[in-house]
Amino acid sequence: MPLEVDDRGEDTATSAPRWPTAGSAVRSARDAEIAERLGAAIRELTPEHRAVILLREVDGLSYAEISAVLDCPKGTVMSRLHYARRRLQERLQGLL
Repeated sequence: MPLEVDDRGEDTATSAPRWPTAGSAVRSARDAEIAERLGAAIRELTPEHRAVILLREVDGLSYAEISAVLDCPKGTVMSRLHYARRRLQERLQGLL
């Protein structure tokens, strides 16, 4: 049976368990709060604004690609993104 070692070269079978630090627990709690508030803010967007923000920020589509997917002019995509981002900023103000 091969000996397993961690990144410090210590035997993992005899190494003490690694417990989360206080800092990592705080970061995890903060990240969970951010994710919850962001999800809630996105759900509050209109379907049109939610679609463009997700296609752009999550899927990484270009304005032209979003325009093709949603079958609307590129200018409409740009306008919807502007208003969606502004609404999200309002809802998430003070979070970070």
